[in-house]
Amino acid sequence: RNKVVNGLGNMTIWEKAAWTGDTKLEFHVRSDFAANSSVGAMSREALDDLGDTEDVMEVDGVAADDLLADLDRVDLVKVDVEGAEVRVMKGLRRTFERNPEMTLMFEWSPGQLRMVGDDPDELLDILEDLGFRFRMLELPTETVDRRQLLAVHHGNVVATRSGRSQDSRRRQVTETPTTAT
Repeated sequence: RNKVVNGLGNMTIWEKAAWTGDTKLEFHVRSDFAANSSVGAMSREALDDLGDTEDVMEVDGVAADDLLADLDRVDLVKVDVEGAEVRVMKGLRRTFERNPEMTLMFEWSPGQLRMVGDDPDELLDILEDLGFRFRMLELPTETVDRRQLLAVHHGNVVATRSGRSQDSRRRQVTETPTTAT
């Protein structure tokens, strides 16, 4: 539906869930808050507080590395998986290694990470070990560190490799020759 609504023809849709590898997952589809559907189950009390219900369906999980393996280059990955970020990042390790200039965007929600059974520190460990540094779209600072991220309840993170030069990327764009028409 999103492909049609946005008029995108250059898109491939895989009916799979990004994960650490091939597996079957229980996906909790929220009735009224569908955008918050997740592999993490909400308690009956939390669903009642929201006035929501959920259905559970089985989905195929797959490492995103396997889906992206045939691409020559990956410039940007946007991850918004309602708490399953640790699992997705583990399944992207080869893609990260093959694409040192890649930018990563992800939703930061420690509570949702815990709901899936993961530790927010583990997500930061994975990404810091790969050389990523963080900036939050909601904060005016250039970069944020682990302590600052862990103090935030929710936000949107842009992560780039610490050795990546934004100035050289800007130069590449401005030095690209153009032709007159």
